[in-house]
Amino acid sequence: MSDDQSMIKMQQMLAEMKASFVADLPSQFDEFEQLIIALERSCDPMAESAELCREVHSIKGAAGTHGLPIITTICHHLEDQLQLFSDDYIEHSLRYIDLMREALDLSEDEVPNFSPIEEKLSKMRREFSKHSMIGLVVESSKL
Repeated sequence: MSDDQSMIKMQQMLAEMKASFVADLPSQFDEFEQLIIALERSCDPMAESAELCREVHSIKGAAGTHGLPIITTICHHLEDQLQLFSDDYIEHSLRYIDLMREALDLSEDEVPNFSPIEEKLSKMRREFSKHSMIGLVVESSKL
C-alpha cells in the first residue's frame, strides 16, 4: 500500500470516528441532562456530580480530538459549574446542555458561526459567577 493510500485510509477512518462521535452526542447530552436532574433528589449529590464531571470531561477531550472546540469550551464551563452548588445549580447546568445542543446543530453548517454561542457562554459565565465565591484555606504548619 502506498503512502498516499495509507493517508487516505487514515483520513477515512478518522472521518468515520468523528461521524460516530457526533451521531452519539445527542444521546450523551440526554444522559447528562438526566444525571443533572437526578442530582436534585440525590442522597449524595457530590458523588453523582463527580461522576457527571468525569463524563463531561470525557466528551470535552473527545470533542477536542474530533475538531469541535466549541463543545470542548462549553464542557469546560460546565465542569466549572458542576463544582458549584447554588440554589439554581440544576437550572444553570441544564442551560449548558442546551448550549451544547445548539452548538452541535450549528456545527453541521458548512462554515459554522459560533459567535452567538460564544456570546451566550460569556453571558452565562458572568451571570453564574455572581453566585460563586473563591477562598483560600490555609492550615498552620511547623514548616
